[in-house]
Amino acid sequence: MTCLKSINITQPEGVSFNTEGRYVSWNNWKLHIAFNYREGMVLSNNIFNDKDKVRDTFWRLSLAENVVPYGNSEHPHEKKHAFDLGEYGGGYMTNSPCLGCDCKSASHYMDAAFVNRNVQAITTKNATCIHEEDAGILFKYTDFRDDSMTVAGARKLIISHVFTAANYEYCIYWILHLYGAIQLEIKLTEILNTYAMLPGENLRGWGTEVYPGVNAHNHQHLFCMRIDPNIDGPNNIISVVDAARGSGEVGSDENPYGNAFYAKRTRLSTPEQAASNYNGRTSRTWEMCNEGKLNPHSNKPVSYMLQSVGGFHSVQVRLNETCMLIAL
Repeated sequence: MTCLKSINITQPEGVSFNTEGRYVSWNNWKLHIAFNYREGMVLSNNIFNDKDKVRDTFWRLSLAENVVPYGNSEHPHEKKHAFDLGEYGGGYMTNSPCLGCDCKSASHYMDAAFVNRNVQAITTKNATCIHEEDAGILFKYTDFRDDSMTVAGARKLIISHVFTAANYEYCIYWILHLYGAIQLEIKLTEILNTYAMLPGENLRGWGTEVYPGVNAHNHQHLFCMRIDPNIDGPNNIISVVDAARGSGEVGSDENPYGNAFYAKRTRLSTPEQAASNYNGRTSRTWEMCNEGKLNPHSNKPVSYMLQSVGGFHSVQVRLNETCMLIAL
């Protein structure tokens, strides 16, 4: 891309995070970074220093599976249904980063050591990359009364690894934010899995002709996270939260203008209840909370909210998936 001019990223005073073995400390965060043959990176013992009070957040966070089903029912393509982590292993397929592209210049790396399929010890150099990035505005407020302004800049710590599963490159980013949120972002680059087609062949909607005589089959990438909450202790519950219409008809005393709505919480007590789908019409989120610990201002249980902020793409692949854990 010769039309783009260089962007130089420097940190002349060094990075703002510290490492001690496989522990990383950054701002108010401290956590342990492990690595195994199946999941790749695993973040555990995540704690947050809240005004000199150390608070637990999560025991363990990891990417548990990536299912890739293909949508062509013609033989032999009906057999294409990959479990990238369970069958191949995200750790096994991790590759060393390219400095300046995979990671920024002021980065820290961790090797990954584990046993391969032949029961031999192997080491992947620089399997995990840790670096900081500017994140724009953290908060800003302008008071129109006296034109005073309060503004603070945001920054994020990114812990990443990249693995290659056959024709796809998966870029896994765990992102820590200054305000206590944890974000998982997954980027995909790829060479499409293609098959030959005849001129004018009817693909019946199961694929797309991406080049003369080349059929790229419909497929999806379905990511599964493992989240073990430990929010101010282990006694946590999970609820599904939906934006719901307030009670009372328009003109009633309790809802005179008909605009009332609230966050409806439904506690998930059984595996059957917990198998809930996302609902964009109700802005659905999931809430993990500790009922034994109340926020001193709202008097509601302290909690983290699981929020999906990524888009779904109907053609070929979800290009960029993001989910966010937000402290409440």
